[in-house]
Amino acid sequence: SGEEFKKYNYNKETNKWGDNGERDPQFVETGRSQWEMLEEYMSGFTIPVYHCQGNHDIIDEDHWSPVCGNRDYFGEYLTRHIKASEESGKYKRHITRDESVHYYETVINGHKFVFTEAPHPHKPHDVIGKEELEWLDRVLFDGEESGKPIFVMGHSPIDPRLNKKTAYANFKDLDELKKVLAKHPTVIYVSGHSHFTLDTPLRNAIDGRQEFPSHLHNGGMTTT
Repeated sequence: SGEEFKKYNYNKETNKWGDNGERDPQFVETGRSQWEMLEEYMSGFTIPVYHCQGNHDIIDEDHWSPVCGNRDYFGEYLTRHIKASEESGKYKRHITRDESVHYYETVINGHKFVFTEAPHPHKPHDVIGKEELEWLDRVLFDGEESGKPIFVMGHSPIDPRLNKKTAYANFKDLDELKKVLAKHPTVIYVSGHSHFTLDTPLRNAIDGRQEFPSHLHNGGMTTT
C-alpha cells in the first residue's frame, strides 16, 4: 500500500526517509519489520541462498545510513535463516560462524565461498578490522590446496576502475584487504552495492591474469 511504501522508502511529500518499520510501535525491539518479511519470503525457496552483508543491512546509534536495518536484527535473521536452511536440507555443508560477526565461509558445489562483513556494523564503520582480515587470510590459505578458484563476496567494489568509479569501497584499511587478497592468486572478488540497472554499461570485470585481484562486479539490479 501507499502507507507501507512510505514507511520503508523515501517519501517525496515529507522529504524524509522511512524507518524500515524498526521504530513502528508494532515492531520496536522485536527484531521483526523487514527481516521478518524477508524470512517469510525466503522460506518458500527450495535452493540455498547465502547472504553477504551490505551497508543497508546494518545501523548504529548514529543512524549513519538513512535506509537500513538494525545490525542486531540482521544477525538474528542470519542465524535463523542458516538454521532453517540447514534443517530443511537446503545447505549440503554446515555453516559455522561466530555469532558476534556476519562473516563466514562455506563450500558450494566443491568451491570455497567466503562472505565478508564490510562496512563494519560497529563504529568505526569505515574499516574492515584486524580480526576479520586475519580470519580472511586464514580461510584463504586453507582453501588453496584444491587449486580451484576461491570466491570472496564483498558488498562494495574495491577497485575504482569498476562501477563507473562510483560506490567505491572507501575503507580506511582497504589497502590491508588488498594485501591479503594479493597473497592468494586463486581469489575472485565479487561485489555488488551499486544501484545501476543491469542494462547500464559498466566495466564489470578485471582479469587477474593481467591485473590482481580478479574482480567481478554485478552492477546492480534495482533503482529507486
